[in-house]
Amino acid sequence: RTPPPQSPNCTSGSKVATTLSNCGAGALICTVDYTPNTNTSATFYDVPVSCGDVKDSLRLLADEAALEVRVFSDVTMAEAYFQGGRVAMTVKTELEPDAELGFSSTEDEFSANASAYPLSSIWTTPNAVRAAARVYP
Repeated sequence: RTPPPQSPNCTSGSKVATTLSNCGAGALICTVDYTPNTNTSATFYDVPVSCGDVKDSLRLLADEAALEVRVFSDVTMAEAYFQGGRVAMTVKTELEPDAELGFSSTEDEFSANASAYPLSSIWTTPNAVRAAARVYP
């Protein structure tokens, strides 16, 4: 089977098909509005997080020294996971296949470690499915 032809509009298939205008023209911005904990007796504190239009509150433990954000994206959707999934978001996107990833901070001490992995095409053929290794006896 071959993928559908490219068009100026894309369709996102999350639960209900949604037509996205001008597919590929946008950007996705995920933020952590981090403020260091000032209450030394608190065992945890909350910081606001967002990805696109989705907002939530991330609970951080007082002794956590690092923040992990994982984003899985394609042209029409992205999933963002903060601190191993304490907060998870699914967001409609309009990203180009060669979209860039960036980090910024208002804090003086900031370091980032990023990795990007390409995904293979979802399209396959009946013969490829028949030839695939079986995982059951």
